[in-house]
Amino acid sequence: MINAIRSLTIIAFLLLAFEVSAQEWRPVSGSRNATISGIALVEQGKDQATFLVVHDSKKTDQLRASLITLEGRAAPKLDPLKWIGDELPVDLEAATAIPGTLNEFLVLASEGRVFHILLDRAARSVKLLRSFDLPSKPKDADFEGFALQLIENKLVAVWADRGATERPATLFWGKIDISKGTFSLIGSAEFRVPFPLSDVRHVSDVKVDTTGAVFVTAASDPGDDGPFSSAFYYAGVVKSVDSGTISFLPSKELTRLYSFRYNKVEAFDLLPGLSGGIVFGSDDENLGASIFITSQ
Repeated sequence: MINAIRSLTIIAFLLLAFEVSAQEWRPVSGSRNATISGIALVEQGKDQATFLVVHDSKKTDQLRASLITLEGRAAPKLDPLKWIGDELPVDLEAATAIPGTLNEFLVLASEGRVFHILLDRAARSVKLLRSFDLPSKPKDADFEGFALQLIENKLVAVWADRGATERPATLFWGKIDISKGTFSLIGSAEFRVPFPLSDVRHVSDVKVDTTGAVFVTAASDPGDDGPFSSAFYYAGVVKSVDSGTISFLPSKELTRLYSFRYNKVEAFDLLPGLSGGIVFGSDDENLGASIFITSQ
């Protein structure tokens, strides 16, 4: 728990430092077919970072995944990726790297289908290795966040139904065996944010750091033309207890660490190291997609 608090303090310090300057969102695409609904770090270096992003496409001929590369202050470079596999996802909403692997990711569709993919940068493609379903799909669930992390040598998954203004989101957690497509030691908790105030998705993405600290974004989506708003929160911590089960300890005082008044943030990732920070991606519907990174 001490490590989680330390992690929160460091991130809060970074965020406060960047609040004194103007937020610099960088346009990625003006097309609604290339908005960002999930993001995961692929590679990070000095003044450079590459991310896998997924798109919430629903038609067969539309884009499912892309790479976005940031170099210094240059405009983001978007490289579409070919989807290779017999099963084509519909409405991808989250992406997470698989710890301990190279170029392997899990991406999640809104209806609760998980896709294990391998990125081939040279071939500009992602290959479907396997797919499986989340262990439970509550009535009216619309999933928008999925994250993996090694917690005390256990591979833990955290995922979320986004909720709605009057209906809280639900955070789920448990151990995962990717090779078998199975989950165990599953728990859940309702989750509601104080901001945004209307047309709310209480969770629009979720990530977990190496201490078990859980962070989420929430967003307001009043329609295809906005106006949008979003916020970033520390939600609590997942940990392994003596019995071997996985528990979630929610934050007692939900504090808004970062807010965005004009973008619908549906994706973020935590960037490690001295040059690290947080990357946010937006799905601004008819207004396209943008990216904001705190470390550059």
